Amino acid sequence: MENKYKISIIVPVYNCEAMVGKCIESICTQTYKNFELILINDGSTDASGNICEEYSQKDARIKVIHKENGGQGTARNMGLDIADGDYIAFVDADDTVTPDMLEVSLKYISKSNADLCIFSFILDDGLRFQKVIPYAEPVVFANYDLMEEYVSTNKIFMGPCNKLYAKKLFDGVRFPALRAREDAYIMHILLGNAKKAVCIPECLYIQFIRPDSTETAKFSKKMLASISCADSLMTYYRKNYPSLYSYVAYWKADSILDVLTQILTSYSLKKYRVLYSELFERMRDEYRSVATNYKRNISTDATRAAIEHPQIFKWRVYLSAINRNLRRMVKKLLLFWRKK
Repeated sequence: MENKYKISIIVPVYNCEAMVGKCIESICTQTYKNFELILINDGSTDASGNICEEYSQKDARIKVIHKENGGQGTARNMGLDIADGDYIAFVDADDTVTPDMLEVSLKYISKSNADLCIFSFILDDGLRFQKVIPYAEPVVFANYDLMEEYVSTNKIFMGPCNKLYAKKLFDGVRFPALRAREDAYIMHILLGNAKKAVCIPECLYIQFIRPDSTETAKFSKKMLASISCADSLMTYYRKNYPSLYSYVAYWKADSILDVLTQILTSYSLKKYRVLYSELFERMRDEYRSVATNYKRNISTDATRAAIEHPQIFKWRVYLSAINRNLRRMVKKLLLFWRKK
């Protein structure tokens, strides 16, 4: 299998001049050599595009495409359109990969005759590494079992970056032109296209968590995309895996709850009070519409609890947000003192 297959690695790049060089170097030093690195400069206004060009002069495997800013989804699509590898991998420009990421994941795919390898990863917040290992041993899933695992556990993540895909999984599939949750729109389709997938314990991807990450980002209406994502997933399962639909029946109501939580955690309730009220009513109606046919464990049902006790829900969210913000401030101080 030595360098038998070509792998296309697609990296959307937007205003990350401090990190993109480290990302590129982690890819170019792979133990598996037969790959192309497609850097899509998505309208960066800093030096990111120039840095990409400099690296392309050093390594013939690097292609650089410059485009107007359109978000990660459009950048990844442009990479998919020109990729000529047998397999596809995605890396975010502020993240890195281990030197053996391609070699290890491709070996597992070959050994299990799978279309997809899902690997474990590491979270790096600047202070420590946290390993995220959903599977202690390699697990091979046939299609139906994979689709059940995706919606019945939290072990298979919607993000596209901790995976190596057979290119054929993207036939007729592209990311929507959104600026939020575009990966959630298509992940269930990609998994549905896979006849077999292998999930492995090796941590091959390192995700950098910024101190000002999205959990504290200001709310915007683009976050409503998560509700449409839930609709897409529910429709897909109803059509293609009806026996698994009970697992996703509440996803829309739960997604609305997530949006309400985002409004509260960003302290935007005053600005979006009308939207909050409308969404709360939609969540309640959606929940009631499915509750008669699909039962859940009431004791662990956060959406039902929010509907029954809306004021308690608000205060719990606020207290959790305050706690997270305090931890974030402490983390920033520790990072500051470490740099000193």
